Amino acid sequence: MHMRDWLAIKSGIDALQDGRVNVRGVITLCASSATTTLTNRLIGEHSFVALTPRTASAQADTLSAAFYVVPGHHEASIKHSITGSHPRIFHWAILG
Repeated sequence: MHMRDWLAIKSGIDALQDGRVNVRGVITLCASSATTTLTNRLIGEHSFVALTPRTASAQADTLSAAFYVVPGHHEASIKHSITGSHPRIFHWAILG
């Protein structure tokens, strides 16, 4: 292995020890659909997919709209009853 490979491995281990992982991203839920699919090779049927609102409209929907996540093989279906014209933007993270 080259020195740069060892440095990349060390950097990855340091990030994990600091609580930083690459199992996160951003997803937009649109009112025009009752289901949004999040696709990621790390998702399994026993995974926990956390959603955190990124916008005010997304925050409002966490208090009033019903939505839930159904994880599957390499994807999670996010069922939602969002109304209105503004898209709802969430951060997501996969655990397990």
